[in-house]
Amino acid sequence: MTHGMLQSVTMTPKPIRPKPARPANGPEWERLAEAMIARREELNLSQRAFVRRADISLSGYSPLETVKLGYTPSSKTLRQISTAMGWTKESCQLILDGKPPILAVIAEPEPSETIGTISLDAFGIDVAVLKQKDPEAYVMLVQMARRLALGHHR
Repeated sequence: MTHGMLQSVTMTPKPIRPKPARPANGPEWERLAEAMIARREELNLSQRAFVRRADISLSGYSPLETVKLGYTPSSKTLRQISTAMGWTKESCQLILDGKPPILAVIAEPEPSETIGTISLDAFGIDVAVLKQKDPEAYVMLVQMARRLALGHHR
């Protein structure tokens, strides 16, 4: 529309698009696949059990272990995988950058609060093994045992 000598122009800004992730091929993705497989096996988890733990789909995880070309996971998926592996959230990206993953730090009980080795006979699970294979479950078990010991059960 023209008003005398002035003309008004309506401009629509272009949407900002996130920088695309690197395509999932090449040696860095093979390195990530090897690290993920090794860690998943160390945790004694099948792919199905792992994706439940990571809260991602099998179709979103499996191509990463097999290094399928053309599949690029979101950064959110990589963070969920890192966390479920017991690594820090940025560890998958560190591996892609040629660096080792970083194990997430789980607070250990103070020496005076140590419960000791407990065997859950009904399930045949040694807590020391649980601590190694599923650190989050171990921490929950220690917290529950402390509450019971202090009489704070519900």
